Amino acid sequence: MMNAMSKRPTNWVRALLVGTALSAAAAMLPTGEARADMATDIEALKSENAELREMVKNLTQDMKIMQKTVAKATEAVAAPKVPPKMASSGNENVALAISGHANRMLFYANDGDQSQIFNADNKVSSSRLNVTGKGKIDDDLSAGATIEVELNSNRSSSVTIRQETENNSGASLTERKSEVFLESKRFGKLSLGQGSVATDGVAESDLSGTSVITASSLGQDMGSSLLFRLAGTATSSGRTVGNMFDNFDASRLDRIRYDSPDLMGFVLSASYADADINDFALRFNKEFRGYKVLAAAGYDDSTNQATGVSTINGSAAVKAPFGTSLQGTYGERDFETLARDNATFWYVKLGHEFAALLPFGTTAFSIDYGRSDDQALNDSEGDWVNFAAVQTIKKAATELYFNIGRYSVDIPATPTDDILIAGVGARVKF
Repeated sequence: MMNAMSKRPTNWVRALLVGTALSAAAAMLPTGEARADMATDIEALKSENAELREMVKNLTQDMKIMQKTVAKATEAVAAPKVPPKMASSGNENVALAISGHANRMLFYANDGDQSQIFNADNKVSSSRLNVTGKGKIDDDLSAGATIEVELNSNRSSSVTIRQETENNSGASLTERKSEVFLESKRFGKLSLGQGSVATDGVAESDLSGTSVITASSLGQDMGSSLLFRLAGTATSSGRTVGNMFDNFDASRLDRIRYDSPDLMGFVLSASYADADINDFALRFNKEFRGYKVLAAAGYDDSTNQATGVSTINGSAAVKAPFGTSLQGTYGERDFETLARDNATFWYVKLGHEFAALLPFGTTAFSIDYGRSDDQALNDSEGDWVNFAAVQTIKKAATELYFNIGRYSVDIPATPTDDILIAGVGARVKF
């Protein structure tokens, strides 16, 4: 009984305390009008918050647009604007490549009697246009075609002292290449049509960086039509620079040509041209511990022609990692149908290419020497010495060049004056 009595007051007290707390809480709650005002404030805050979020979103988008604009402006300042590529093939399965260059110079010559300055096309690397289309047959085999023409108005190989107008015999577009080809990484390349025969270029391995203005072909390209004068007179000796200096390098003919795949740097080539002309060449291109090595050798059999000859020639060049290069060329021609001694030619070039002498491209210098024997006639001799400098402007695909040289010959019973040459010009590629 006592226990029951003692529990009842306790429960009553608890109930009283709970009721008091609820009353106090009810008193603290806002009235209906206050609650309405609070709801209005909350809705206003929500609306302001949404507006702020929208403003932040818009500001973020504006910042991204500004960043892209600044980036484009920075790129435009850092590099010149390059025009869009416009050329495209008429066949969607064929990739089209258009390339070429213009190569113009001021060429000076002095034959001991008179001198003259010519506005000439540099025949060492004549102005030209190349169009090549190529399509894939499968993952390994491709087929293509190349058409290349040159336009060398007043070319440096044709100018003559006392000419009063430009020598424009080659001013119209002249065919260099018109060929089709099949190319395979596994089996090599087969070419048919007008193009380089197998031995074209074997006498001109060059790593000096100055081949745009001076090469072993200098005597055929720079002033080759200039006449040697009899010493101290204006009388012609009847011999030109081109008669006396030939590196015996081949050129381009209508032919069929095969080039093997690259095997450890070696490529074997063979071609057959009209008039029963055939030739063979072996080339090598490799780098060993930073040293670049380029070499080629060839044999040309043209003995079935009216003035048949056979020729062997070759060249090699090596370039050190620090930029110094050395080149050598040798050639010999056998005049099969003439009572002539074999003609010979040899050539050396020492060069150096500075990678960063100037900020916009490499700078190269070279000095070369060429020697010929029995080329124009038995017991004739000739030599030349030439200095060249070339500055590249990489971003403009341009080479600026200068050269100065001297041709000297010894013709039996015909003393002659030396011929001095010099040139300055530019080649711009595209």
